[in-house]
Amino acid sequence: MAAETLEAVKAILEIKTSPYWEEHFTFKKTSPRREKRVGASALNLILINTVIPFLYAYGLHKAEDALCERATRFLEALKAENNHVTRLWSGAGLPVYTAADSQVLLQLQKEYCDRKDCLRCRFGYEYLRSK
Repeated sequence: MAAETLEAVKAILEIKTSPYWEEHFTFKKTSPRREKRVGASALNLILINTVIPFLYAYGLHKAEDALCERATRFLEALKAENNHVTRLWSGAGLPVYTAADSQVLLQLQKEYCDRKDCLRCRFGYEYLRSK
């Protein structure tokens, strides 16, 4: 909660493996020594799906708007997720730039598309109306 910037949060989460795994890829079989870290995309997914929602929920619980605003700022600073859903929306002409964009589109997909409730969705309604 004390980390004020996204870079500070990333620094906290940047971890290395134990020395054993620097020389092993599988158990009992030695491999060339190599430092292993959490990759940038995996770190972003941890932030998007764990740290930021927790920070926002904690801000709501404590009634501290600054924490909620920080969580929102972090989400808007991260690149959008690259997954099947975001690629579909991009292909449909809706640009996806930030993690905030991708989270919104994932929620729309879950609440409307997966339930085939297009008429209650503004995007679905407009799409069907134009056809």
